[in-house]
Amino acid sequence: MLSRANGCISLKGFRSQRSAEQRQHWQLIEQALSQYSHQIPTLADLQNDLQLDGKTVEGVLQRAVVEGRVFRLGAKRFVLFQQLSRFAQGVNQVACAKPRFSVVDIKNHLQLGRNSSVELLEYFDHIGFTRRHGQSRAVLDKTLPDRMFHDDIRFGRATPPVGCLVFKTSEVPLRCLVGSTPTSSANIKSYK
Repeated sequence: MLSRANGCISLKGFRSQRSAEQRQHWQLIEQALSQYSHQIPTLADLQNDLQLDGKTVEGVLQRAVVEGRVFRLGAKRFVLFQQLSRFAQGVNQVACAKPRFSVVDIKNHLQLGRNSSVELLEYFDHIGFTRRHGQSRAVLDKTLPDRMFHDDIRFGRATPPVGCLVFKTSEVPLRCLVGSTPTSSANIKSYK
């Protein structure tokens, strides 16, 4: 019997195993990621901090992305899901005080660097959590991060559509995992 979770198909009950060296590398990377509070680290930052081979760091991070332990933010930044959830809570806090906020507002509140703040907000725009209006943004769905970053969803213990986007084409809704690029934002709705 086959099962599908996180975009992967495997034999039901199969769990791939990491070598002792891979587990050790992941522990180092996870610890390094968790220590970043004022920026979201790039691949180069992690390589420099850990003094590990670039291919090793990238390979471990790619596997962690597939397994749902870390998220790739933009082309070169990585963040733990717990941190991403915390950042989303911070954006919600700013939005409660100031419904239309700027990158600078988020940068100051989260104490992130400007580049990290911009990439974070672009991701949040992409998933429908926030929407950009010129130089400001507004939160569209304050509960979306809670639904998306829930461990049961990330690790395939609960079934989507929670946290999914639904593309409506004529009468048939087509489900698409968050992170895909829609062809038109006019026919997208959050599936709750």
